[in-house]
Amino acid sequence: MLTNASLIKTGSGWEFVSEEILEDFIYENLEKLLGLNVLDRQYIVNNQRCDILAVDSHQKLVILELKNVEDRGIIQELTRYYDALLDEQPFSDKVDYQQPVRLIAITPNFHRDNFTDRKYHTLDFQFLEFSVIENEDKFYLRLKDVDNGKTSQAIIPYQELDNDLDLDLDLDLPTPPTALLKLVNNFDSPQQEEIFRMRRKILAFHPKIQEFASAGSIKYGSGSGKSSKFCAEFCSYKDEVILFLWLPYKGGESSRIGKIKL
Repeated sequence: MLTNASLIKTGSGWEFVSEEILEDFIYENLEKLLGLNVLDRQYIVNNQRCDILAVDSHQKLVILELKNVEDRGIIQELTRYYDALLDEQPFSDKVDYQQPVRLIAITPNFHRDNFTDRKYHTLDFQFLEFSVIENEDKFYLRLKDVDNGKTSQAIIPYQELDNDLDLDLDLDLPTPPTALLKLVNNFDSPQQEEIFRMRRKILAFHPKIQEFASAGSIKYGSGSGKSSKFCAEFCSYKDEVILFLWLPYKGGESSRIGKIKL
């Protein structure tokens, strides 16, 4: 369960660090925000991956597609999901497929092409714009229906990722990968700052050092795949984040590498 939603401050306000973090938050607060019951997320049907599937109080299937930035193709995506889901009809014990399917697009803002596509479409699409609102030291995700102006919101138990933690004066570092954000999700701010400070030092050590993220592990080194030469790694172990250094064994002509826990 995502207990904190990572936000980052931008010139225009606050944003979710990634689309995955946004999806995590909406998934966990779907009933509060829209009165819907979740069926599944990242559901694959006919080689299509649906962000969130839900059902409303009338047993109508609801398909939700989320974008962390403006997207001109969101209508086409929802149409493909709709077609594939009607063919397969999953969750038939909870969904009444004799009723119309609800299609919901959620983005921070809609491109004018989205409105044109919807205008000449035979299906019915609901457009919801989301924003992160700061009010009296609290943060909220607000959804606004662009057609009727109705809003709903849920409080964000946020953790702020300060740009200063990831930027040196002479080095522009990439946004922390989602895998690392999830590793530090339940730590307090001082612990998070220390981890991101170590990350910054590792990436700043040499321009060839890259970040390789996977579930439960973030490695640092050069190359890719089997040719990678790693020098450091963050791992999750028993609710802790541990930093390992990858160092050559001392003595002889051995080329073996060992991991040393810090």
